[in-house]
Amino acid sequence: MGAKIGIGVGALVLVGGLVFAGIQYGPGLFGKFFGGVPSTPDGTVKYVINGIADNEPEVLWKVLPASHQKTLNEEFKKTMGNVVDPEVHEAVFGVLKKAVGLLKSKKEIILSAVPSEGQGGPPGMGGPPGMGGPPNELQEVLENYDGIIEVLEIVVNGKLSDPAWIKNPDLGELLEADGGKLMSAPIIDKLLDMGLASARDIGPKSAAELRSALKDVKVMVVSQTETTATLKAVGEALLPNDPESPEFKMVKVEDRWLPEMVAQNLDQMISQLKQVTSVGSLADQGMNKRQKTAVLRFLKALDGVLDAMDKAKNAEELMLAATTGGAGLTIAAQSLESAFPDFGGSGGFNPGDEVVGGNPTGVGGVPLPGTGPGVNQPGGGTVLPGLKPQPKIPVGRTERWTINAGKRMRIDQIYMGKPEGTVRATFGEPDAQEGSYMVYNGMIVRNIAGGGTLTTVLFGIQDGKVVDIRAR
Repeated sequence: MGAKIGIGVGALVLVGGLVFAGIQYGPGLFGKFFGGVPSTPDGTVKYVINGIADNEPEVLWKVLPASHQKTLNEEFKKTMGNVVDPEVHEAVFGVLKKAVGLLKSKKEIILSAVPSEGQGGPPGMGGPPGMGGPPNELQEVLENYDGIIEVLEIVVNGKLSDPAWIKNPDLGELLEADGGKLMSAPIIDKLLDMGLASARDIGPKSAAELRSALKDVKVMVVSQTETTATLKAVGEALLPNDPESPEFKMVKVEDRWLPEMVAQNLDQMISQLKQVTSVGSLADQGMNKRQKTAVLRFLKALDGVLDAMDKAKNAEELMLAATTGGAGLTIAAQSLESAFPDFGGSGGFNPGDEVVGGNPTGVGGVPLPGTGPGVNQPGGGTVLPGLKPQPKIPVGRTERWTINAGKRMRIDQIYMGKPEGTVRATFGEPDAQEGSYMVYNGMIVRNIAGGGTLTTVLFGIQDGKVVDIRAR
């Protein structure tokens, strides 16, 4: 649940951060990147500044000449066509809508499941030793709970959720319909208030003061020809210590005035944006079958976790559902990470990889996480939440684990403290029982600290939970 809420906060921070970054650098930033609709270069910049101040991000689209709009729309359409597979799109927004519904319907239970100051966890669940309450970041999430839901609802009900719109998208519509709603959400003002309150070099200390200061910015022409212009901006209320921006250049393209870099290097900017957002290869080539399989498997697992959490009647049941589902999600996430190495994963893949019912190999022939024999085989299923139980080889026995050190697939970290049922769901029934230890043979566990590969794992169980994990 925390991860899901974290996604919402991440989206908010991104939006708020972009807005605040533009504000922090003042008129110089606006002068560098924004063009305009009026027939004069200074009117162009002022038009954009005022539009941003009025929560109208569509001005960024309206200032572009028709040729630039066409290029951007075509690139966006190609990207959507390659990245947004119809089946994946339906699954993504199905999960998002279910998550939003859960956040709304289970609000009181979710809030009670988070440890308050001085507590280790909800009743019956305990918490990490020495934990004195939620970290500051989580506390801020809880304080802005309703605002986060509002932003998520804008996304799940917006243009991007419409399969028909994605087939023929219009960025101008997206900015005006959804961008304006996002910028106008009360939580954005709250985020701005928080950021501005501690800002030293900027005059406004609230979102309201900021809008007023933006509208007071003066834009002046230093020199101009029929097709070029040099400008500067002055915002005394915005940046009292350094109100005058550096000079910046504008170029006339068709009937619009654009920043020089936008006018001359649009294709380069698009390419750089793809690299920054790590969607370059996906945007140009689309997902291969292995990637699609990994995405759908993860979404199916997440959907199952959300269903389990929705059935919870109290905080303890909610946390148990999330914890139990977390084991399967961890495995699905590892598979997802390996399938998309450009997004931070360390696994490798070939564009032609196909994994439906298969067992592709990674670097050096090592099976990739989540793709071993018995995983999602026809007529079978996996032990991931939301999928049918695996009748053949449980998914946990097909993975290559580590123990005693390392950062990836550490079996002694992932399953410590988990319910006994999670172990049985992931690894199947134990091969033997040694006292309080469930014994699993035929495993592949790399001993990072001591070296070598171990083949037997023992899970020590006490009061229905894992309290010790050993391998030999």
